[in-house]
Amino acid sequence: MTDKKTSFYIVWCPSSPSPPKYRHAYLHDAEREAARLAGSNPQMEFFVMETRLVACARHPVDIELFETGDSDGIPF
Repeated sequence: MTDKKTSFYIVWCPSSPSPPKYRHAYLHDAEREAARLAGSNPQMEFFVMETRLVACARHPVDIELFETGDSDGIPF
């Protein structure tokens, strides 16, 4: 493992045909975007997801952890 990267947030809609592309640096920005998208798309759910790690097929496989905003350690 290498040094930790800075975590980011994405807004994901499971019923959308395209994957999320924008990386939000702050939780409140991602929450605001999820609310905006939900308001424009009735009946669709928008989830705010935080990165935890990334895996890349190198030899050997390299796994990098992300620093998160967890203060209490509770995963929800």
